[in-house]
Amino acid sequence: MATLTLIHKGRVQGSHQFSSGTVTIGSDPSNDIVLAASDIAPLHAALQFGPGTSVLRQGDGSFPVTVNDQPAREHRLKDGDRIGIGGYMLFYVEDAAAETAPPAGGASGQGTSADGEAFLQWMSGDHIGRVTPLRNSLTRLGKPGQDGAAVVAKRQGGYFFSAIDQDGVVKINGRPVGEHTIQLNHGDLLEIGQQKLQFFRES
Repeated sequence: MATLTLIHKGRVQGSHQFSSGTVTIGSDPSNDIVLAASDIAPLHAALQFGPGTSVLRQGDGSFPVTVNDQPAREHRLKDGDRIGIGGYMLFYVEDAAAETAPPAGGASGQGTSADGEAFLQWMSGDHIGRVTPLRNSLTRLGKPGQDGAAVVAKRQGGYFFSAIDQDGVVKINGRPVGEHTIQLNHGDLLEIGQQKLQFFRES
């Protein structure tokens, strides 16, 4: 079982769960996931779900598809991948990720395993001192359209930080995140608008 969480202009539009078969995405009403926008092709992309594998394929060469900010015509999806289709973003999460093997060749050291508990501690604002456990596949931070918004994605390889609102302030250790997805390490300082948080992970 896999879940696709759809985000548009920093707002979650809904989640879709799939376990097998082909799922089509595009502007045509016949698609399984319909995205009505001028930058979306009638058949923009298709996902093939099978035992132990999910493959994303571009549907129209004139309309780009990205995975984790990189162009992709065909891509075998991994837990936590971020799919870009026009102005939309879909987060791919494997609901049974703990049962699958970690990807080969992953980096070693802190932040390479999501097995241990991880937390965010608020370092400023009304919630200063509060600790938030990162137990969900996606944790949203900030408010889209205001100071900034971001997500922390829990994957097999660790915890990853990315902005979902490019108009606001989203930084890690004082540096703008931009369109990148950044793997978090113990002690990293996150800034979303006026809020500052620190990432902690149990070893």
